[in-house]
Amino acid sequence: MEISNKTLASILVLAVAISLFGTILSVDRLGKINVVKQQPTIGYASSPTGIAEVQINTTSSIKFAVATVNWTSGSVNSSYINCTMDTVGDLSSGCIGFHSVTQPLILENDGNVPVNVSLRATSSNSTFIGGTLVGGGPEFMYNVTVNEINSCGDPVPAAWTDVNLSSPGTLICPYLDYTDGNDSLKIGLWINIPYTVSSGIKSNTLIATAST
Repeated sequence: MEISNKTLASILVLAVAISLFGTILSVDRLGKINVVKQQPTIGYASSPTGIAEVQINTTSSIKFAVATVNWTSGSVNSSYINCTMDTVGDLSSGCIGFHSVTQPLILENDGNVPVNVSLRATSSNSTFIGGTLVGGGPEFMYNVTVNEINSCGDPVPAAWTDVNLSSPGTLICPYLDYTDGNDSLKIGLWINIPYTVSSGIKSNTLIATAST
């Protein structure tokens, strides 16, 4: 049987179409296989860690939270020979015009470590107050108590004592805590003024020193 040219052309077109369809199908399948291969591998998640770091330095520091005691101005009644005053509100009969004081000095540990505390004065009794030895002579004394419970295990002195002039002074607390609410001392003051004292402003400076 003889096949015409028109029939041969139709067969050729059909063969090309079939071949093209097969090629497209193969490429499509290869694409899907490639997509599957690109999917991430399922496994255990990693757990990286971050670090925050800070260094706190130790600080030894004390301050006078109440830094001044002032009985204001007055005079001594010579009939009573002398005038005595303290920071618990006492004024003797020989004191004229002075104000009663009930607030002692308050010393506070405002650092972040416990400290030993020593105390000294810058002027002697005779330099600070002056006068003669009549009526007990010039005297300036102090005592130490805790201002907050457990601030210091053994504050000294508890009784009225002359202030030391030599540096660094007298040890008044061997362990002053730094914890808020347990970190302060009361330093009470007592003064005796003879009637022979000269007039003028009288002042004395107390210096507290901290050590670890």
